[in-house]
Amino acid sequence: MHHLSEEFLIETWGQMNKAGASGIDHMKMEEYGRNLKDNVSGLVLRLRQNRYRAPAVRRVEIPKNGGRQDLLEFLPWKIGFFKER
Repeated sequence: MHHLSEEFLIETWGQMNKAGASGIDHMKMEEYGRNLKDNVSGLVLRLRQNRYRAPAVRRVEIPKNGGRQDLLEFLPWKIGFFKER
């Protein structure tokens, strides 16, 4: 996993959508960013030690309505943890 270095992850952090919603953990971007170096260091360490496990996501279904009430469909949508972006 050499391509997921601390430097790379911190750089991509600056490119993230700042208006994105929090995840099911209710963590916001500013909150995670307060300890960005420690958070990223811990993540990279878990990746290198093969201890990283992605947490479960919450699955919800959102209505997809193409204009006809009789053909109402649902799309699966997964809500994850903020730090998993």
